[in-house]
Amino acid sequence: MKIIDGKNLRNEILAKVKNEVAMLPFQPIFCDVLVGNDPASLQYVQMKAKTAERVVFIFIMHFSRQP
Repeated sequence: MKIIDGKNLRNEILAKVKNEVAMLPFQPIFCDVLVGNDPASLQYVQMKAKTAERVVFIFIMHFSRQP
């Protein structure tokens, strides 16, 4: 049985993505739409925003309070 270090694997993948993004002639954009005001959903979107910024994506979030 092999134990996988999830954090280490995540860091390796994100480093590879960041290097590949650096070679692009443009900066990718990641857009997310949050519908409603569920705190757990907001936290999830914020986690995605941090990851997008870590790999040098532009992150755009749109809020819609009407479900």
